[in-house]
Amino acid sequence: MSADEHITAFRDAVGYGSRVPPVNRALVCMSSTPSGRGYWLVAADGGIFAFGDARYYGSTSAVALARPIVDMATTRTGHGYWMVGADGAVFAFGDAHLYGSLSSRSLYQPVVGIAATPSGRGYWLVGTDGAVFGFGDAHHYGSARSVHGNESIIGMAPSLSGRGYLLAATDGRVFAFGDAHAYGSNAASTVTRKIVAFATTPTGRGYWLTAADGTVFAYGDAPRAGSARRTATVGMASLGGGGTCHATARPADIAPQSAALAGEGHWAAGARPIGAEPAIYTTTLRARSDLPASGLAWIDTNRVVFRLYAGAGQPSGTFRYSGSVDPAAQAGLLATFNAGFKVNASEGGWAGYGQTAIPLRDGAASFIIRSDGTATVGMWGRDATADAHVVAVRQNLRLLIDGGKVANDLSPQSWGAVFGGGTTTWRSGLGVDAYGHLIYAVGAHLLPSDLAHLLLAAGAVRAMQLDINRVVSFSTFTTAMGPAPHPIVGTNLLPTINFDPTRYLHPSGRDFIAVFAA
Repeated sequence: MSADEHITAFRDAVGYGSRVPPVNRALVCMSSTPSGRGYWLVAADGGIFAFGDARYYGSTSAVALARPIVDMATTRTGHGYWMVGADGAVFAFGDAHLYGSLSSRSLYQPVVGIAATPSGRGYWLVGTDGAVFGFGDAHHYGSARSVHGNESIIGMAPSLSGRGYLLAATDGRVFAFGDAHAYGSNAASTVTRKIVAFATTPTGRGYWLTAADGTVFAYGDAPRAGSARRTATVGMASLGGGGTCHATARPADIAPQSAALAGEGHWAAGARPIGAEPAIYTTTLRARSDLPASGLAWIDTNRVVFRLYAGAGQPSGTFRYSGSVDPAAQAGLLATFNAGFKVNASEGGWAGYGQTAIPLRDGAASFIIRSDGTATVGMWGRDATADAHVVAVRQNLRLLIDGGKVANDLSPQSWGAVFGGGTTTWRSGLGVDAYGHLIYAVGAHLLPSDLAHLLLAAGAVRAMQLDINRVVSFSTFTTAMGPAPHPIVGTNLLPTINFDPTRYLHPSGRDFIAVFAA
């Protein structure tokens, strides 16, 4: 299933339909019927769309969900299904029975998948950190919490006996527990985009892994049936089997606290690779009704690469990427934005591409760039550690949001000095949502609690404050049409931002982050 809601079928798979009526939330997952002659598509609000011999048994589209739906599993009869939210809340429909959920527990990492036992009398939930939780007759056979490194788990599949399961990660590694068998992985391959989907064969003796660009990798008895290269893939399912997903194509609109201003909470395309779907969406939102609108940007981490640049003035030293975005790289530039406080005030470290300017601190809020160019936000030492999968880290203070909850201490004095005194100022922050996409927020007259509210409203489950005061900026870029060479045109996220959009195209004394088309 691709990000434009299109189903691509290979080998003896038949497409039973894909273009659905307008949906309120992005399609995030699909699952086939036991017969293989139909499938369900699932939206992030729990909306269900049935094709072929799949039947509709209910949805959560009218329910006020605490977190978006991320996955579904079907009963062995095909006459019911479960859906799970990123907070571990489980919803049962048709002949599916509810055996428990994690909605009342505080999770450090969001849930990303659900898998039913062969008997249909239980299910497992798995988090992005590899933690596995069993309900009903689903037994615990192990987790990948200590072995998945800096990558995320995208989903799981049970063995045919139900006495084991497989976990798949974004770097292509597959972990086997109980009597499940791993038949290989593409962790050591040259694929440059992370794995977003995982499906097993009906025999249980093979599986497919799918990268974000639609490339399909087959293992065991899984036939190599085809790929959907250059397509933003978000999910897959095997005939008569289940599937997993790890992405959403676009963010859901946000309901403002009071009567909406024009365009408030509605995401619009902000930047896109040439000839492709948007990779960045932007909107405005008021943290409080008495404040001016702040800016939000949502970045599809499956379709971009991030790069950390040192400033000409700090951190001190000579670095691979420094000062400004080189003109040769500007053709693929999608966005630039500010990093954190000056490094001597950040209470954290700075490392990039083999060089450590300031040692990294365990417990610090960290912007983390992986070797494939994707990025996340997390706590250093818990959500990521120094290894070959991490190429750059920018730390700043501590997490503003963790596990979907704001920090205990939101007093302005704990979150940086305001120019001229007072408590409100321009603030910026960066978060990660339940699907692994990044969210940037910036606005004037904000308290730390206001910044946290903006990021939570946009779906962040972990977030960090970046820089504050008038030194903040976020700009998106498009390539101008016409005769070559094609210059890029920049647009600030808010018209009141203090800098020209080309701020980081010229030498900058401060470090910053750039976003490029993958």
